[in-house]
Amino acid sequence: MIARPIPIRRRGRRIRAVQGRRGSSSRLTFSLSIVSERPLVALAGFERRWPRRRDEGDEAARLGGNHLYGIGRFSVEETDWATRADLVDAGISGVLERLDATGVGLGELNRADVYVRAYFTLPPGAETIRADTLERLSAINATLWLDA
Repeated sequence: MIARPIPIRRRGRRIRAVQGRRGSSSRLTFSLSIVSERPLVALAGFERRWPRRRDEGDEAARLGGNHLYGIGRFSVEETDWATRADLVDAGISGVLERLDATGVGLGELNRADVYVRAYFTLPPGAETIRADTLERLSAINATLWLDA
């Protein structure tokens, strides 16, 4: 099905929004992982074996990291963008609180041998991530990976 414009009135002005394909997925996933050449003691409980599968590859692992830490992951499936934005923000905040609870220092996460990855798989269309959430990801030196 071809996307078609839908007229919308807002504050006396007419704007256009585009309706997506029917049946398209509204599922968003997020994961936070850390790769380090040296062990991060505070994250020992989150360490994962690498690779998890024979065919699995990852740019972060190719950087020479020996230790992989899977801090958290969640999925949201919601068609209403405002509700989805709230759920995504709450989910990211929950994962970051989990990281904060480890007591790992920001200095450890900002080392040259540490790679922090915030990985998003996005549904078709636009997504909203709050500025304060992006600032929190930036504070831990997270690189955003977007898979749309």
